[in-house]
Amino acid sequence: MNFWRTTTISKSLSAFFLCCSLLLMALSWPGGSFSAALELLALCGYYVIAADLVLLLWHVLRRMRQFIVIDLLSTLFALFPVLVHFPFSFKSGDENSQPLTIVSWNVDNFLLEPQCLDDLSLKILNEGPDIICLQERPHQHLMSKATITSRFPDHPYVVYNEREDEVLNLMVLSKYPLNTARTFYFPGSYNKFMAVDVAVGDKSFRLYNVHLQTTSVSDNAASSLTDKLKLVIANAESRNKQADILSAEIESYGEGNVVVCGDFNSSIFGYSCQTVAHGMNDATSHSPLSLVQSSFVKIPILPKIDQMFYKGGVDCEDYDLIEGGWTDHKMQKGQYRIK
Repeated sequence: MNFWRTTTISKSLSAFFLCCSLLLMALSWPGGSFSAALELLALCGYYVIAADLVLLLWHVLRRMRQFIVIDLLSTLFALFPVLVHFPFSFKSGDENSQPLTIVSWNVDNFLLEPQCLDDLSLKILNEGPDIICLQERPHQHLMSKATITSRFPDHPYVVYNEREDEVLNLMVLSKYPLNTARTFYFPGSYNKFMAVDVAVGDKSFRLYNVHLQTTSVSDNAASSLTDKLKLVIANAESRNKQADILSAEIESYGEGNVVVCGDFNSSIFGYSCQTVAHGMNDATSHSPLSLVQSSFVKIPILPKIDQMFYKGGVDCEDYDLIEGGWTDHKMQKGQYRIK
């Protein structure tokens, strides 16, 4: 390969991924249909970073100095949505703070199988949680709330959405008192979130249990690629509007202690995650290996779409994704301290 052809390829690749990186960095700003149209790019965010790094290494090895700066900038631009939520000062345990373990899991209605309920509840209890946030709780008539809570006798405080929807119901179970629980229903959707005040001794924090609009990447297998793309974009636009509602509610709480967790159906690069996580830290930063998939789909490109964010007098000490079988999501586990 001659020098001219090599330079042309380098120019094309560096320019292409620089544009992708700039778009990733800017996705959280416009919102609406513009950000929704780029949802697939957001889902591929870590692949863009990997491509930037490969290009950078290639140009370093070939000593093509004119491209190294471009590749460095591209990498930083693409990393910005991740780094902006990274707590660069990790704090050691404070003896005056209250330790707390929270698990969050989309349980896929326990597949409406008693054995699935038994297996997943045991998996949850093995993690020693103080608070359990469930997404996609079964409809009351298909598997009663009493049946579910009977598997968690050490978590006597329970709240759930009052309007019993056909799907996408929520539940929070806790060892600590749960106060002023409210459910917010998104317009024209079964998706929703709960805001619950948790009293932990003489400390407290606001907990948000969230389920946002599905991406539908793997839905409608028989439909055309164009129809799939239209569905992804339409759902992303709905999810972005839902994120605006959730973000406004979090902002109205002020500077208090907050933990947000649930099934966001979007990667950290997407408008919805960036909007909700504004001013908060990402628990994933405490376990970089947890950047891998949190849901099981037929395509390999989908990154982590289940999220945990926190702010205020809340410190995260550890985060993990735990496989449990049955459901198509992994369980999130965050270990916190409440000051």
